[in-house]
Amino acid sequence: MPSICEMAHRRGIAVVEDACQATGGSFKGKKLGAFGDVGVLSFGGSKLLTAGRGGAILTNRADVCQRAKIFCERGNHAFPLSELQAAVLIPQLKQLPETTKIRWENVRRLRERMSHLNDVLTPVEIPTEAEPAFYKHGWLASDFHTAQWLTGHSEHQQLPLASGFHGFTKRPTSQARKNGRLTHADDARLRTVILHHPILQNHDATDWIGNWISRGLERLHRNESEPDKS
Repeated sequence: MPSICEMAHRRGIAVVEDACQATGGSFKGKKLGAFGDVGVLSFGGSKLLTAGRGGAILTNRADVCQRAKIFCERGNHAFPLSELQAAVLIPQLKQLPETTKIRWENVRRLRERMSHLNDVLTPVEIPTEAEPAFYKHGWLASDFHTAQWLTGHSEHQQLPLASGFHGFTKRPTSQARKNGRLTHADDARLRTVILHHPILQNHDATDWIGNWISRGLERLHRNESEPDKS
């Protein structure tokens, strides 16, 4: 099957690759952000590389590079990184291969530790050719009640678990055109549980969150299986 880039280029269409949450990841040995005519990175406060705000574009097209340089000179319209922000990013960039490797190792540990719960909380499928960056790790719960229980209890204890991204299912019609309800997308959102990346930088923290989720779900389903004595 041809790739998106192959199909687009046959039709003379440029590809903008959003890699804002995948900095450091790769697919088939090629870094994410390097597939499209332009790759886009984000350095916002929650990202894998952060300078508080701002971002970067990646391209090997001279015409795109020249247009970007001209645009960034328009001080009233563009907001290029300052030298101070760039200085903050340089040591993070040097550490990126190692931090990406650590998150990947800890995700493997987490998935193995929770493998007995895969029917209740199914981890996102990872292609064998991929080395993800893991801005977040996702699961799909077997039902909405399980996902709600997990995210509700984690919020109460201030743990970095959250529900799925709302996407366009909740956008008003003034912001996005809709042709009917996106029922499958909305169901996936309601049953998705995501773990934010900082906890994946530490082996002990990863083991702890895996044990916390396991104990919680086992307790939840044990209580549901017990007969009502009232």
